[in-house]
Amino acid sequence: MSSYTRPDPRRRVNLTVRESLLRDARAAKLNLSRFVEEKLEQALKEERGRRWQEENAEAIEHHRRRIERDGMWNKDLISF
Repeated sequence: MSSYTRPDPRRRVNLTVRESLLRDARAAKLNLSRFVEEKLEQALKEERGRRWQEENAEAIEHHRRRIERDGMWNKDLISF
């Protein structure tokens, strides 16, 4: 069995972009497809993190209260 995985296929989409932005991006020789992919990945990562924090807010708050009450579990190992 090969460990090679096929790359995620690309799909053409239609976007509406302000003409001046498109002109400036082309002048700057930006690869718009790559740029949009990177920004979408970044936005999705941030959204997943925001949702994770929201979904785990109760556990995070419980952990913070425990740390305030009992201190860090490894406080005897920390030398700073």
